[in-house]
Amino acid sequence: MALLVIISYTILYLPIKQSGFVAVQIPGYSLDGTSTADITVSATVGLFDQQIGIELPSRQCSTSSQKITCTDDWIQCEPLRVLQICVGVAIVAAMVCIVTSCCKCHRIFGLGAFVLTISVLLVIVSSSYITSHVAENLESEADAFEFMCAVRGEASVDCMYNAVTECINNVGDNETVVDPLGFKVEVTDGVYVFLHYVFLAVAFTSLLMLLSIVIFFINYFFQCLCCCRFCPCCRRREERNEHAYYPMEGQNQLTYVV
Repeated sequence: MALLVIISYTILYLPIKQSGFVAVQIPGYSLDGTSTADITVSATVGLFDQQIGIELPSRQCSTSSQKITCTDDWIQCEPLRVLQICVGVAIVAAMVCIVTSCCKCHRIFGLGAFVLTISVLLVIVSSSYITSHVAENLESEADAFEFMCAVRGEASVDCMYNAVTECINNVGDNETVVDPLGFKVEVTDGVYVFLHYVFLAVAFTSLLMLLSIVIFFINYFFQCLCCCRFCPCCRRREERNEHAYYPMEGQNQLTYVV
C-alpha cells in the first residue's frame, strides 16, 4: 500500500498537462454575447499550478502554466497549503515505512505509519473540500469565468475574453491543448467540472490505504483481546509454555518441549 501511495502521489508533481487535479470547461464560449459552439475554454488546476486552454476550429492555444492564486471565494489558501504539504509528507512517510519494514525497525515503522495515516487522511479531507467548494460556487457561466481568472490572480473576468481574442488573432504560439480527462459533471448549463483521473487515483489509493490501516488495527485489537487471561485458547497456550519451560517434579530438567 505504501508503494501505491508513492506512485499515485508522485504523479501530482508532474507537469500540469499530465497531473491535472480538477478542470472547469465551457464547451460553447460566448464571445461578444454570441454563443459560439466551436470555441471551447477550459481551466486545469493541479497541485501547484494551473493552465488555461482554448480550442478553436483551426487553432489551439494554451497559456503558460502559473502558480495557483488562492482566494476566499474559490480555492482557499489553508486547504490548498494543507494539501500540498501533506502530499509531500505522505510520500516521505511511505518511503520510511517501506525501508523500516525491510530493516525490521518496528518503532520507526510505527511512527512512519502514524504520520502516513494522518497525512493521507488530511489529503482526503482537503482535496474533497477544495473540489466541493469550487463546484458549489459554480452556478453560471459568469462564475466559471470568474474562477478561471481568479486562479490566475486576475480580478477581472475580461482576462478570458482577452485570451480568446488573442488566440483568434493568432497572437502567441500554437500549443496542443489536452482535453480534460476524468469524471465529468455538469454543474450548470454549459459548464462542466472534470475530476481528473489523477484525482480519482489519489482518492482511491488514499481510501484503500485508510481501509487497510483500519483492518490492521482491528486485527491487532482482537489479537490483544484474545491474548488476555479471559481467553481459553490463550490460557491453554500459556499452560503449555509453562509446562515446557518449567517441567513437573521428577522429569528431566534439561528436556524442553519445542
